[in-house]
Amino acid sequence: MSSIVSYDIYCPDIEALCQNISDKGISECVVYGIGNNGSFLSKCLKAMNVNVKYYVDVQARLHPSFRQRKVILPEDLENEYEGEYIIISPNKYNSIVEFLRGIGVKDEKMILPFLFREKIEVNYGYHLTAPSKDIKYCSEKIENPKVTITSIIYNTEEYLFRRAIESVLRQSYRDFIYVIIINGATDGSYEIAKEYERLDTRIKVIREEENYKWTEKALLDDVKDNLYGDYWTQLDGDDYFDSDFLNTTISLGKNAADMVAARTMAIAADCNFDLMDGKTSFDGKDKYWFYYEDPECHAFGQNRIMENFVSGKISGTWWGKLWGMRVTKDYFKFLLDLPDEERGCFFRLDTAMTYKMMTLCKRVYFSDKVLHFQSYSPGRTTYSKAPAEWLMSLWYVYKDLKQRFFRWYDYDSALKCINNFLEVFTPWMIARRGLLENIDESAYADMIYANIDEMYRDTVFMDHVRQGAKERQIYRDFYVRLHDLCAPDTGVEDNISVCGEKICKWERVIGVGALGNNAFALMSRLRGTKFFPTELWDEKGDDKLIKKPDYVSLTDKDLVIVFPTNGEAVTSIKAMLKERRAAVIFNEEISNWLFENNI
Repeated sequence: MSSIVSYDIYCPDIEALCQNISDKGISECVVYGIGNNGSFLSKCLKAMNVNVKYYVDVQARLHPSFRQRKVILPEDLENEYEGEYIIISPNKYNSIVEFLRGIGVKDEKMILPFLFREKIEVNYGYHLTAPSKDIKYCSEKIENPKVTITSIIYNTEEYLFRRAIESVLRQSYRDFIYVIIINGATDGSYEIAKEYERLDTRIKVIREEENYKWTEKALLDDVKDNLYGDYWTQLDGDDYFDSDFLNTTISLGKNAADMVAARTMAIAADCNFDLMDGKTSFDGKDKYWFYYEDPECHAFGQNRIMENFVSGKISGTWWGKLWGMRVTKDYFKFLLDLPDEERGCFFRLDTAMTYKMMTLCKRVYFSDKVLHFQSYSPGRTTYSKAPAEWLMSLWYVYKDLKQRFFRWYDYDSALKCINNFLEVFTPWMIARRGLLENIDESAYADMIYANIDEMYRDTVFMDHVRQGAKERQIYRDFYVRLHDLCAPDTGVEDNISVCGEKICKWERVIGVGALGNNAFALMSRLRGTKFFPTELWDEKGDDKLIKKPDYVSLTDKDLVIVFPTNGEAVTSIKAMLKERRAAVIFNEEISNWLFENNI
C-alpha cells in the first residue's frame, strides 16, 4: 500500500459555467451532488435564473430535500430523468460520468464546471514504524526559539503520530521548539515521543498522569508555561504540516499579523476509504475538501475579521494557523482567569477557543497554499457522540457575535452576518449524536439548562432552527428536543412548519400592515384558510377592526403575517418582532403558499 498518493485538485469554474448556460440556453437543470460544491453552484444557478428541478445524491435518505428541492438517490435517476442538463458538482466525477452514461444520459447533457487547480501529494504515513533516517535532526540546543509548536496527544495511532512529529522535524524553517504533551495516554505514545526527543533537542516531552479535558487548569498551565518566541501553533497528533508551513506563515506574519491561516486539506486517514459510499456515516462527500479558499489577503479591524469567520473563510479551529505570541499569551491568561464553570462550559470546543483568540487580533493574513493536512476517520466528528458542553461553546460564540454585529451594523446587515454564522456552524453542530442527552450528568448542568432556555427564547436562533426544520430532519430532531426541554406541555408542530401540512391551531393569527395594498390583495384569498387573520394591526389603525400594533403581547401561541414588502417597513417590523417568540411569515412566503395550493 503506497504511503504517498497524488491528487488532482479542481475548483468550480464559474465563468465557464455561465458561458455554457448562455450558449446552450439552459433554463432548467438537475444538479448531481448536495455537498459544498452543490450548494455553491446552486447559488450561482439561482443568480443566473436557472431552475434546479431536483438534486441527486447518495445521501438522499439522510437529506430528502436540499435548498427547497427534492433529493433522489442515483438508482432512482433513470426513472426520473427526462433529458435535462445535469450539472455534476463533486469534483471527483469520473465514476459519476460513467454511471450517467450507463443509464443513457448523453455526454452533451452533462456539465462539468471545474478548473484544474493544482496537484497535491498526501502522505498517509503507513511506512512509519521507526524514526526516519533522512531527517536532519538537530543536536544543538535552541537558546531562543522563534516559534513554539504544541501537540496534545491521547492514544493516537503510531503511524499517524510519527507522521505528525516528522512533519514538524522536516520544516524548512528550523528555529522552533516542539512541545509534546502526552495527555494520560495508555498506548505507546509516550515512548514514541521520547524516542524522537533523544534524537532532536528541539523536542520537549511532558507527561500527564491522567487524561485531562482541554479546559482543566493542569493541562492549560502546561501549555501556557511552555510558550517561547514570537509565534505559537498547534498540531493534532493525527494531522501533519507541509514542510514549508512555518516558513510561509512566518513570512506573512512579518506584516504585523496577529494570526496567519494556511489552507487546510482534509483527508481520510485511510487512503482506501471510499467517501462516496452511500452506506458510510462520514462527514464528507469526497476524498478531500478545503475549509476555505481564496479568502481576502488580510482582514484589518474586528468587524472584517468576524465577517470572514462567520462566512467560513476562517475555519473555526486552531490547527492550520500561526498565532502571534501576544494574542496567545493574552488568550491563555483570559482562559485561566475564568471561573472553572465558565471555562468548562463555554470553551470545550475549539471553535470557541479560536473565536476568542480572533477577538484579540487586529490583523489576520492568509496563505493560499495547502500547508496543513487534517485526517478524518469513519465515525469521527459530526457523527461522534459529543457532550452538551460543546453546544454551549457554540452558543457562547453566537451570543458574543450577535452583540458585536448589532453594535457595529444596522439591523438587517447584522442579522445577515448572524445568519451566515448559523448556516455555517449549526448543521455541523446539531448533527452530533447525544448532544442534549444526559445533561444531568454534567458538572455544569444548571448552566447548560439556563443556556438551553436562552436558545429557545432567542428569536433569531429559533427562526433559523424552524426554517431548517422544514427541510432537514436533524434540525427537526434538534427543535423537538429543545421543545421537550423548554416547553413540554405545548404542541411542537405550531412552531416548525408555518406553511406546511402539520399545523395546530393558533390562538391568534395577526396580519401586520393591514391598511396597505398587499394586505388588500391577499385578504380575500386568505378567507377560509388557516391563515385568515383573527386580528389586523397597522400603525395607522386604531379602531375595533384594525388596531395599532401591540408587539409586547405576542407569545408563542401567535402567528404574525407581515403584509408589506417595502424594505423600510419590513425592517421596522422586524425590529419590533426581534425579541418576540411568535412565529412569523412574510408576504412572499404566504403568497407562495397560496399559489402552490391554487388558492
